[in-house]
Amino acid sequence: MPKKTTDLEKHLSKQGYKLTETRKSILAALNKFNTRWVTAQQLFEIVAPKCKKINISTVYRNLELLTGKGILCKIKKSKGTSFYILNRENTHHHHLICKSCGKTCKISFCPLRAMDQDEFQDFNVEEHRFEIFGYCKNCHEKK
Repeated sequence: MPKKTTDLEKHLSKQGYKLTETRKSILAALNKFNTRWVTAQQLFEIVAPKCKKINISTVYRNLELLTGKGILCKIKKSKGTSFYILNRENTHHHHLICKSCGKTCKISFCPLRAMDQDEFQDFNVEEHRFEIFGYCKNCHEKK
């Protein structure tokens, strides 16, 4: 997976997607966050001053596109809020999420791989998510 914003832009362009100023701004903002998970609202607040015609639904549409192309990872944390981060390693992984502090850790085990593939005989799986919610060591000790 491309690691720099320009590489991400080239990756999308090769797949036939236009590189609008909005999309470039969203990718640049995500790149600046580096290893921090962000919400669509946080991205909107950063990108809006640069892209006057942008609205929150445009941000959501672009985040879904980028997630679908494997450029972003998406998780739902507390209260169903979705968070996004660049998938710099382009690895298939899942997450452990602390219900108290929101700490997120990658896990490489995929339960889908462990399932009997015959169960999917008449179903084409496009994507899936596996998130485990609990408490990190620090939060568990505070309880």
